Amino acid sequence: MGTRKGKFILLASFLYVVKNCAGQMTTIVGHRGCGTSEAGGTSPYPENSLYSFKKAVDENIDGVELDVWLTKDKQVVVIHGTDDGLLGHTLLYDEDSQQKCIEDLTAEEIQSYHFKEPWILNKGRRFYQQGSTASGVSTVEMENVATNHTEREGIISHNDNNVCSCSSGHHHQGGHSHGLRVKTLVKNEEEQVKFATLSRSEKLRKKMEYADYGQPYINMEENEELEKLFNEGSLQGSFSEEGEQSSQGEEQPSQGGEEPTYEPRQSRRERRNARMSEQLLEGEFINSIKCSFCKELYTGYVMKKNYTLKKKKKLFKFLSKFYHVPLLKDLLNLYKDKLTYDIELKGTKEDLGVHILDVLENYKQYKFKFSSFNWVLQDGQMEKGSEQEKSAEVSPAASSPDASSPVASSPAASPPAASPPAASPPDNVQQADLLKPLRNNKLNIPVALLFSDDEVMPNFVSILSTMKYYNAEWAHFSYRSFMRPVVMNGNKRNKIVTSANHFIEMLHNNKKKIMIYWGTEDKDEYEDLLLYIKMGVDSICPNNIDVARQARLHASSE
Repeated sequence: MGTRKGKFILLASFLYVVKNCAGQMTTIVGHRGCGTSEAGGTSPYPENSLYSFKKAVDENIDGVELDVWLTKDKQVVVIHGTDDGLLGHTLLYDEDSQQKCIEDLTAEEIQSYHFKEPWILNKGRRFYQQGSTASGVSTVEMENVATNHTEREGIISHNDNNVCSCSSGHHHQGGHSHGLRVKTLVKNEEEQVKFATLSRSEKLRKKMEYADYGQPYINMEENEELEKLFNEGSLQGSFSEEGEQSSQGEEQPSQGGEEPTYEPRQSRRERRNARMSEQLLEGEFINSIKCSFCKELYTGYVMKKNYTLKKKKKLFKFLSKFYHVPLLKDLLNLYKDKLTYDIELKGTKEDLGVHILDVLENYKQYKFKFSSFNWVLQDGQMEKGSEQEKSAEVSPAASSPDASSPVASSPAASPPAASPPAASPPDNVQQADLLKPLRNNKLNIPVALLFSDDEVMPNFVSILSTMKYYNAEWAHFSYRSFMRPVVMNGNKRNKIVTSANHFIEMLHNNKKKIMIYWGTEDKDEYEDLLLYIKMGVDSICPNNIDVARQARLHASSE
């Protein structure tokens, strides 16, 4: 009897733990590191920068989402860019590169541009200060910006015509602290409104204002933290002087270290540059620094250190990487397995996936996932399209939801609405298929299909067929996708409507995992994050990792 009672108590305890840990099962993956920094974004760190990913590590979240492109010289760079392939507005680049596509530039060209100060620290802060009809930043977020970033840097100049200096951790403008002004704003402003509520023309105007903004991103205080890491020795192998090959075995080719893989091929040019750099005297080295902002970083910070010239050069090159677009391997060398990496493929080069696999060959023990919007529907409807178009008869059964679809038995299904034939080729059949080279990839890295919220959802059969084709374990959806009933393509001229809970249940029943993401202009509302965690999604990709963590903690405590 006692044994039975003991087993019952053990089972009850186990179920209690499972119930209370349900929220913890939803992983938090920081969007572009710790959020977007473009117009409408809320991150005080440049998105997709080593600083942004450092914040994710410091906050001890599960992983990060990052965007990658293939450059002209076949390097994998971490940058979001624009929908039409341009560099975007997170960098300070010259007019010649303004209309150049990422894929038409070399990695060296892209890395020559310094990160711009994030929108939230300048134009965005002024926007809220003036009592605009948009916000996008909660009290918690603004306090975090003030205490975790700007106050640590000191006072920051916000005169668009003045370029801030790297030579000091403090910049002056009227004797006011950026951090203090943010706090005053938070205390005086009661209502917070989303940036997303602006009209299209207003959004465009704000984006163009930020595009013309010319303040470089400088973070002197965290340079000191990075220097401490550098001096520990654990990073010197990963970020050695340019061109020196890492001595860490885990980052070497798996077969004896002599196979001509991706890393050694790039190093030949770099080693030549490194030898030239070693021969330069300090003054000559300073003159050789191409980025004017980073040059001041050397003269105002690194130069004052009591190190040998060789170590000063190494420290400078290490620190400067945080102010420029990183290579994928830079990110992995630095943060190793402290994070999981959700790699979103972008662009038009279908061999991007092949080059990524070459890089990841040296990091097999890390956890990765591939995702992209650039995939092609593979449900067979395109082949059937011409036959359906020829058919003149439409039976009552054909006007209702497809009987083969799981939604057919759903009480949430609604009468069909007039629409273009679902059998028509989807728009993405014209685009590059970036996920195709990653189907059943040699490293067994899982694949995810990214779904946009500005087009009608494919039906269940289409989604599952496409996921099967790509061997995709995951499906990623915008948080807006399930804030209302889900509308899907049905038969020829029909739509299917079902509930969000039913849609998510369908995917889970088919052993598929779900991530919910928040976009550039999306405000991470606590209630929305909590809702999705309680709905049992497998992962969330927010811009505000602090609010997401609070929501997950709340869900686990209920």
